[in-house]
Amino acid sequence: MECRANYRIVNIPRVFTRQNSNNIYAFAFNNVQVNGENPYLNAVRAMKKKAGKEYEQKYSNTEKFIRLHGA
Repeated sequence: MECRANYRIVNIPRVFTRQNSNNIYAFAFNNVQVNGENPYLNAVRAMKKKAGKEYEQKYSNTEKFIRLHGA
C-alpha cells in the first residue's frame, strides 16, 4: 500500500516560496462531497468564524485553495 495514498506531489510553481530539490506533498482533496457539501470547506469556514480578525485572510486563502485545487 502506498504510504502517501491520500497525498499527491505538488508541482505548481506559485505555491513555493523557495526552490526545493525534494518532492513536496499535499493532501489530495479529490473533490470530496458528503451529502452534496465539502466537509473541508465547512470546517475551514467554521474555524474562520471562531478565529480572530487577524487570521481571516489566512482562512480565506485556504478556502480559495481548496476550491481551486480539488473541491
